Amino acid sequence: MEMPGSGGSSKRGARKRFFWWLGALGILAVGVGGAFQFGRMADTELREDLLFHASTIARTINVETAEALSFTAADRDNPHFQRLRAQMTAYAEAVGLRSLYSMAWRDGRIVFGPESLAEDDPYASPPGTVYEKPSAADLEFFQTGRSVAIGPQTDEYGTFISALAPVLDPQTGELRLAIGVDMEATAWRVAVNRARLGPLLFALLLLATLLVGQTLLGRRERFPAERQGWLRHVEAALAAAVGLELSLAATWLARDAELRLRQNNFQALARAQSSIVMEGFRNLRGRLNTLGRFFESSAYVDRREFQNYAEPLARDGLCQGWGWVPSVAAPAVADVEAEAQRDGLTDFSIWQDNAEGARIPATGHERYFPMFYVTPVPKLEKMLGFDMGSEPVRRAALDEARRAGQATATDPVTLFALPDQPKGIVVFQAVASRRYKGFVVASVRLDALVELALLRSGGREAANAVDLFQLEPDGKTCPLTSFPSNHVCGYPSWTPGAGISFPLFAFGKTFGLIIHPLPGWLAAHPMRGQWLVALAGLVLTGMLTVFIGFLTRRRAVLEKEVQARTAELQTKSDELGRFFSSALDLLCITDTDGYVRRLNSEWEKMLGYPQNELIGHAAMDFIHPEDHRATLKALSSLRRGRPILSLTIRCRRKDGSYRWIEWKAVSSGPLVYASARDIPNAGRWRNICGSRPCCSIA
Repeated sequence: MEMPGSGGSSKRGARKRFFWWLGALGILAVGVGGAFQFGRMADTELREDLLFHASTIARTINVETAEALSFTAADRDNPHFQRLRAQMTAYAEAVGLRSLYSMAWRDGRIVFGPESLAEDDPYASPPGTVYEKPSAADLEFFQTGRSVAIGPQTDEYGTFISALAPVLDPQTGELRLAIGVDMEATAWRVAVNRARLGPLLFALLLLATLLVGQTLLGRRERFPAERQGWLRHVEAALAAAVGLELSLAATWLARDAELRLRQNNFQALARAQSSIVMEGFRNLRGRLNTLGRFFESSAYVDRREFQNYAEPLARDGLCQGWGWVPSVAAPAVADVEAEAQRDGLTDFSIWQDNAEGARIPATGHERYFPMFYVTPVPKLEKMLGFDMGSEPVRRAALDEARRAGQATATDPVTLFALPDQPKGIVVFQAVASRRYKGFVVASVRLDALVELALLRSGGREAANAVDLFQLEPDGKTCPLTSFPSNHVCGYPSWTPGAGISFPLFAFGKTFGLIIHPLPGWLAAHPMRGQWLVALAGLVLTGMLTVFIGFLTRRRAVLEKEVQARTAELQTKSDELGRFFSSALDLLCITDTDGYVRRLNSEWEKMLGYPQNELIGHAAMDFIHPEDHRATLKALSSLRRGRPILSLTIRCRRKDGSYRWIEWKAVSSGPLVYASARDIPNAGRWRNICGSRPCCSIA
């Protein structure tokens, strides 16, 4: 049998379960939506990173190199191919790229060119290999020439995410070759799924917190208020836990958004600075080519003419000096020395350093490469006559420049007249004409090149640091210079995670440029939003927790007051019950409409009805019909607040007989409190009243 009120409790419980499940589904929906969004953001970042690598490499490849490639098997012996392949290999190994390659459009097909992979690599494509399964996006790229990220797509090599960037002819805008960077689809999926995991774990944490709270609330309901103890504070603890979790999530999101914004701002500045450094290398290559053509096109270049032509090239401070190095056969050494002496260099001779660094005459070689012209003269005059071929690092660059027919730089060397400065590079450009055979040469101050780039872009004010490295195909790195001068490169290798990295392919070498912010730039671009969000979240959580705690304490106080009042009422009810049960008179409580609410057991004895047949019924049902009028009159008086001092009427017993009952009654609100007694001497009342009821109203 269902107890009274249990239906309402069941409905409330069902309603609570419904809202709990609705909230759980909402949290899961938010978690799934967040996972989708974060996965999409991770995918975008991966594609942008691949595009960044591809586009920065494409920017550093000069169009002359692209035009010199045939994209056939014959490229294996092409110095341009060999040089570009070595540079791509060095960069890919330094930054951890799985595959870096080039492609071109030849005879209606896509063919492969230089790449970073070894020939025995399963993904390798020898020069001239036809791309058998290009996607529609690959074909579209060669039509539009616009950088694009493709995939995941499956071809004869596997399934990859790929980025393609163009190398364009600056004059015609024609696509010369494409630089491609691949990422295996498996690694891409792992990275995307890892990004999706965060929102899902947060949603599960939030659900677990709510589930624990719901469980504790259910457990608390099984205990009376005085035994609930610490469970009385479940709501406050639950609000604090959920508030802290939400505050943590909001803080993390704010931090992530601020990091992205600051990274974008810094990347824009870093791109500008790297472009200026790249432009410096391009200008240097252009000046070398111009100086080389000057010699090739001239019948004779004397010392003064060289100085007049080359001296302006040294005014910007990027190069320590410029020079002309002829290729001199051993039998012609005396003639060259005599020519220099006729030009006024009376002490001129071809010389080299010995093992102790002392200056000695150069001997024992079939050919000599003396510094014959040099500018600016005051600073570099002592270099005149030095045999560049006598020093192994410079000799290796000379041989490569002659073999490749391209400007070639040495490995880092100490520059003449700058022994206390950072090492620089010496760049050789071969010159071959009927009159001249040799090299034009530039001594490059890398520290000045980097510093000038930052000054032009406002880098000194922005407090950015720049580290320049040389990268080798075997994975070795060599620090070259850092800016500012008091900044010491703190990285044992060229690690892109230390800042924004840019490749520089120049003079047959692979350089890496890392630009990263120093405290000054970070101070100018503070990240305060995350702390404001965290503070706001903590304040709101604290306020909500305190408010719920206050309500909990208030509820506990009210519950105690209710318990005390209930106990008091129960005591009074018990007293009233004892009074009712022990009274000899007939006691009764009715409403002003005459319906019985409560009566004592004396009525059962007098009328013979059990109480359940009297309570809830109209008193008029048990009153003699002739006495109804007097009874109704008495009830009307009671409704007006007038007590009944004496009302004598007849009440029906269960056996059908009637008994004369004398009543006294008063009203209080909607209730009537009455006492009565049996009049056993009916004959006396009949003589007095003549079988009519008597009523006395105050």
